[in-house]
Amino acid sequence: MLRRWNRSLGLVVSASSVRAELFGGWPKQRSIARASWLIEPTAGASRGATIALAIDRALALLESSGHALKGVPVSLGLPDSLVVYDVACGEFGALSNKRIGEIVNASIAELMQLPVNEVQTKWQLQRGGLSAVVCGIARATLDPMRTVFEKRRMRMQSVLPAFVALWNARRTEVRALPAIIAATRGSHALLAAVDERGIFAIEPAQMPLVDWTAVRTLAEGFAVALGLDAELGVHYYLDVEFPVPRTSARWRAINDPAPLAGALAGAAA
Repeated sequence: MLRRWNRSLGLVVSASSVRAELFGGWPKQRSIARASWLIEPTAGASRGATIALAIDRALALLESSGHALKGVPVSLGLPDSLVVYDVACGEFGALSNKRIGEIVNASIAELMQLPVNEVQTKWQLQRGGLSAVVCGIARATLDPMRTVFEKRRMRMQSVLPAFVALWNARRTEVRALPAIIAATRGSHALLAAVDERGIFAIEPAQMPLVDWTAVRTLAEGFAVALGLDAELGVHYYLDVEFPVPRTSARWRAINDPAPLAGALAGAAA
């Protein structure tokens, strides 16, 4: 029998479903059970509640199969459509983590038009300490999911938006600079511009058509808006759900994110 402290749960929320995977074993963990549940279509403030309901149903399926979940740590992956991203600029190098946290928390809360105490944030300094990538999610969206885990006495170990997981796992593959990363899930796209210092601009976008042409148009338009024209040799890195034609050596695929692990440095509570 697998002991509880030898187990963990990876739970990934997509635009339309929740996928839960239970890992266990020693010394190396392996997948021992999976469950999934569809998310009912909804929008606005109720989005967190409907996702929480789907999470609850997926966990109930695992429990009905004889898997006790009490005390199991959870890595929660969220779609970028639930998250607001920003790049905060400033002289961060000489500041304490607490002070940087106060600055970026205020920045993302203002962008989301919410009080600071109603937003949960993660942040990561870029090279040189002159900027920080910040992501925030409304607590009204996240708290219903947290409540589901608390009800089962599970530990929410980390919260990883999709782009955070991608960047943590694949950042070393982005070698040809300057570069644009285009990550898409469904009709939602996230565009990030990278140079030798790290990410220096980030922007969400909606695609009217989910295909290669739409992604290319968004990515190239983002590059032009930032002044990264063709003469500068900008390269493009893609994380998409559909085949990409080999139309240019400047377009490269980034593999899917590794299993949920790690988090942005300086994560807020």
